[in-house]
Order: sequence, then C-alpha cells, then structure tokens
Amino acid sequence: MLLRRIVLRETVCLRQLAEGNHSQEIRFGRFLNNSAVSVEEIIAGWSQETRSAVEGRHVLALQDTSEIKFATTPDSRRELGKIKKGNCFGLLLHPMLALDADTGSCLGLVGGGGSGRGVAKSLRRMPSGR
Repeated sequence: MLLRRIVLRETVCLRQLAEGNHSQEIRFGRFLNNSAVSVEEIIAGWSQETRSAVEGRHVLALQDTSEIKFATTPDSRRELGKIKKGNCFGLLLHPMLALDADTGSCLGLVGGGGSGRGVAKSLRRMPSGR
C-alpha cells in the first residue's frame, strides 16, 4: 500500500500519503521506524512485485542517480551524509527501474543503492531483483 501511494501521489511525505487519515500516518511512520524493518527488505519486497510484472516481457533496466538535499542544522542531520561539494547534507540514491521495452511503461523497481553516511550502510548493496 505504501509504495502504491508513493507512486500515485508522487511524494514521500507521510501526511500526504495517509490522505488525511492520522492513524494511517502513524502506522506508516511506525512501520518505517521499526528496527525490524530494513531498507533491504523494503526494496526486496518491491523488487519481488517487479519480477512478476516483467515475466515474459522485453524489459529495459534503467539506472540513474538522484541527489536529495535536506535543509539541516547541526542537531538535525541524523544519518545524512555530505553531498554536492561537501557543503550540503542529504542522500545519493541510485534506483534501477524496469521499463517495458515496447510501451515504455514503468514496471517497477528492480533494485538500487545509495550513499549518505549511516543510511549508506543499509543502501549500498540492494538486491538486484534477478
């Protein structure tokens, strides 16, 4: 449900993803903050859905790098790393998407990686989805 809403709403803001439902916003936050839930497991789940979608199709796998900058203060940097020329804090994400070669439609996330200090440790080796 979370991934579908991220795709449909084109946001990762939990309040917007919850569509005004405060208890849903709390559930999303608890899920993402749960120490038993890892980035690898989230990506693996999304990749599994993609494996089903690509079966029997001619598929292109495209990867790109996205630099996501956050306005921070020294007290609010959490696990963000230095990006750009080292004067900003954020994440570098390297998602790989599967596209239908005939229609160009996005079939889903294959895998990915990223960097940004503590966050990078859990993002560096994403499952390939193969």
